[in-house]
Amino acid sequence: MVDADASDSQALRLIECVAHVSETPLGATCLTDGSIEKVVGLLVAALKDGSLVELGAQIRRRYIKKFTSLLVPDPSNDSSFDSEHLSGGAAENWGRMLAACAKETLQYWGGWPLFSRKRHTKYLNIQQVWISHGSAFAEQVYGALHSYYLKQARPAIAVHNRVLNHIALNQDKWPVDAFQDPDRVSELFTDVMNDSFLDMYDRERDTDAYARIWNTSMLCFEQSLIARDIWAAPYDGLPRAPVNGSDTRHWHRVGKDGGEFIGKTITRVPVEVTDEQAMKMLFEDVQCDLKTVLDWAQDRAHNLRERAVLRRYIGTRSDTNTVLADHSPGYISECRTFETDGFISNTNYINSTYGKFLKAELACNFGLPISHSLFPFQLLLVNQQPAITPTFLYDLRLFKPNGDPYGFRRIEGVYYLTGRKDRLGPEKAEQTLELTTAAAKLVMQVIQITQPLRDRLKKDGNDAWRYLLLTCGTAMEYPKKSSPTQLNKLTLATSTGQKFLSQLSYFTAKRGEELFNFLCRVSLASVRATVGLNVYIETGSISKMAKALGHTSRTVTLGHYLPKAILDFFEVRWVRIFQRNMVCLAMEDSPYLFQASHFKNMEELDTFLKNHALSEIPYHMKDPERNESSTTIPNTVYVHVSVGALTILLSLEKAVERARKDAVTALHFISGYAAYWTRFCKALVNDINKSHDRVLKGYLETARTHANADLAEEFIYEAA
Repeated sequence: MVDADASDSQALRLIECVAHVSETPLGATCLTDGSIEKVVGLLVAALKDGSLVELGAQIRRRYIKKFTSLLVPDPSNDSSFDSEHLSGGAAENWGRMLAACAKETLQYWGGWPLFSRKRHTKYLNIQQVWISHGSAFAEQVYGALHSYYLKQARPAIAVHNRVLNHIALNQDKWPVDAFQDPDRVSELFTDVMNDSFLDMYDRERDTDAYARIWNTSMLCFEQSLIARDIWAAPYDGLPRAPVNGSDTRHWHRVGKDGGEFIGKTITRVPVEVTDEQAMKMLFEDVQCDLKTVLDWAQDRAHNLRERAVLRRYIGTRSDTNTVLADHSPGYISECRTFETDGFISNTNYINSTYGKFLKAELACNFGLPISHSLFPFQLLLVNQQPAITPTFLYDLRLFKPNGDPYGFRRIEGVYYLTGRKDRLGPEKAEQTLELTTAAAKLVMQVIQITQPLRDRLKKDGNDAWRYLLLTCGTAMEYPKKSSPTQLNKLTLATSTGQKFLSQLSYFTAKRGEELFNFLCRVSLASVRATVGLNVYIETGSISKMAKALGHTSRTVTLGHYLPKAILDFFEVRWVRIFQRNMVCLAMEDSPYLFQASHFKNMEELDTFLKNHALSEIPYHMKDPERNESSTTIPNTVYVHVSVGALTILLSLEKAVERARKDAVTALHFISGYAAYWTRFCKALVNDINKSHDRVLKGYLETARTHANADLAEEFIYEAA
């Protein structure tokens, strides 16, 4: 099958296919003897009737333009050009040729699809093996892999295609009978493994990640081709790749600057950090980046829902309704027609009913879920319930085959989502998650937006109507289940990707490459990881983070989210304070300490607060007999509370909160130190309020009187 991209390589494959089916040789004289015109005519006819490949209208037009340009240099500028003259008589010829085509030819050009039990499809690159080793050998290999992947959640065939390409390119070394020799089979996979990893290393790719893919693929070959005795079983099994380091290395990435970072969350977290960077990452960047994404998602979700609600409202109101006066007669007529006829994707119907070339405009005006337009809803839903995984959401069915509710239900006033997490195994795969009121509202909004598509699919007897997430493609195409949204350098180069970048720029100060790279990191998985990490930052509890993420083991490998340097810092400067008993000691000083100290920057202020606000009992006093290990984290943190220190902390808190609320200053970067001490201040004030110490409460009241955001404003921002 063909990717949805009119690339030169795919275009040449289509020409080769039609030439093969029509038995038209394409040699050196094809441009002069009429062969190429014949093939292009048949190809245009095949694309128009959809018998060759399944393509959307936009991609189909792109291919037709590419092929016809072989005959007319610029068909768009040639007023006499009409692609109909290429396909007019060719349509009948193509149909006749296709009907008479040999079964083997159809099999060769069928794409060699591998289907999973979750309806994912990948295409095996086995055509060259067919040519080099014969149809019987190729069909045996394909049949075994096809049967294997029908039981798997999704096909992963990158290694398979490497192995098949190696076999085809080295047919003299690996003839058909070599696959009945255990030693030769072992040698084949060892050769491919060595070549693959050298190639990955030369291209500076993640070899640890590829090692996992390789080992999974070896299991597939063993349980399909070898288990069926199609290929001989090596005496020591197929070669496995060693995975270096701990499992946390799987999430490490290397940036353009050569710096290593962890790539699981939205925020890029360097492996090596200073204390200041650690504070900024933990107490500012993670929350700020998540807020940016959620603000953008909220805006786009509201925009789509508003258009869908308006279409429904306008289309069901009588002429006497005063609201109609605010809208054009054309729009009112279109809405009424849509509400009466329902969703119809037929191009002839759309052209005759609404006008030509209006599909994209109609989809926008009607608030229909085109490709990726439901992505903002998905992000917001995962933020509300981080136990939702991407596959759980994309494969979620609202109804059972008989029409009974299944995936989204209200039980005793509480809403639940029920779906599958296959990684938990068949016995635990079905998961039911409780939803917050906000999350349930998001699901109901998605159902409302997708309802016209669901009605069409159900009317046509298409089982896809049962899924929560539906789309009508680029614009008013036939409805189908939504595919995962992946933001990367390829998808962001499309018109949809450029819109995402433009829309996101309203919610962040990031621009250019920084904005592009930021959006590339946004996915359901990264938002879920970031929300889970926030739970840990707020509570310091691994079990609470695991519970939020829906982990059954109630534990999380924190190294997947944060590097050791930040985890060490977090343990020393955060968990040690807020997960231990806090004992406040009253100290005398002046409420004007801030002004009198003449701090030059936030670093000096941080040092002062560490030395004067926090302290611990020395070990020789706490444990004179040395019964306790010197590495043990103390159970109690002593805080020196004075009017001066409280005034400084409260002033910092006021300055930070004011900066975050102000539209202008919110775009500036708050110092990690300032964010850290603001959080510390909240915890300390809360502890004093809960105590019965009148002296401390008196200090707090005096400090509140003298606290002033203006005193701390110059310290809270990062140095330029």
